[in-house]
Parts: sequence; structure tokens; C-alpha cells
Amino acid sequence: MRIKDIFVSKEEFFKLPNELTLFRILLTPIILVAILYKNLDWAFYSYILAAITDFFDGYIARKRKEVTNLGKIMDPLADKFLSIVLYVSLSISTLGYINIVPIWLTVFIVAKDIIIVSGVIFLFLLKKNIIIKVNIYGKLSTVFQDFTIFVVLLSNFLKKPCDFLLYLYLITLIITLIASYSYIKLGFKILSEEVRG
Repeated sequence: MRIKDIFVSKEEFFKLPNELTLFRILLTPIILVAILYKNLDWAFYSYILAAITDFFDGYIARKRKEVTNLGKIMDPLADKFLSIVLYVSLSISTLGYINIVPIWLTVFIVAKDIIIVSGVIFLFLLKKNIIIKVNIYGKLSTVFQDFTIFVVLLSNFLKKPCDFLLYLYLITLIITLIASYSYIKLGFKILSEEVRG
């Protein structure tokens, strides 16, 4: 995919899947402000709404055959933007939440997201017909990262400590490291094939 392939017509830009992805992006700063101002009602319900749009934008795109190059870029960026905002904000101990995400987990997840998203964008711009499939480790990593955030938000929303969070943090970290390794290895493989080609 080249840079020119990302630019689309107005009609294509405003297809429902892209609108849902854009809505999720706009929800992210609302969630951030709600967390920082300790309004967990807004934060929790906005996060649930964002998760719903994340499911339906992909489903509708496939069902209606409205998958666009722009959507391929916007959707993962929207997901990573939301993930980074949530992990960073919920790691701020001075906010006084009952359950917080440890800094060490946030550092690894943010670093992984930045590296992988940057790598994917670079490969998209470098190679026209690149196909990067989500592997089982990537899927598990996303599931556990999202579930971890959900549990933290929910337990804080209910104002109750969560006893198993430490175990969840450790499992999420291990799976995130495995997923990071698998995607970095894949990225170098694609890059080397492009150089040789």
C-alpha cells in the first residue's frame, strides 16, 4: 500500500465502518478526561461503547464488503490509541483509585503497541500488497489486554479491590511479550523478502 492508496473519496470515508472507527477515536479523549477527573461512570460506560463500536466496525465492513485501505489503517490505530490512553491513565497512582495498572505492565504494552503499529505502517507504505495476518499470540494478547483494562475499570467503578489482578497482570505481560516477539520476527521476515525482491 502506498500513501496515495490511503486517500479515499468522501463517500468511501463516510462508510459506516469508518464512521464507527472515527467515533471510537473521538471517545478516547472523553474516557481519558473522565478517568483523570475521577468520573468513573462516564469512563466505564464510554469504554463499553467504544468496545461495541470496535466489534461492529469490523463486522459491518466484512458483511457489507466495505473494507477500505483507510479502514485498515484507522482501525488498529484507534485500538492502540485507546489502549495506550487507558493503560497510561490507569497507571497514575496519585488519582487514588483502588486498583491501578502497574507501571511495568504499562511500559511493556505501550512499547509493544508503538513498535508494532510503527512497523505495520512502515511495511504498508513500503510494500503495496502486504498482508499481515493476526496470529494466535496477537489475538490472545489483545484479549488479555482488553480484559485487564475491563476488570480494572469495572472494579474501580464498583469501588472494590480485585484480588486476582496481579495474576492477570503477569499473564497479560507474558502473552504480550510472546506476541511482540512473533510480530517483530514476522516484520523482519517481510522486510528481508522485500529487500531481496
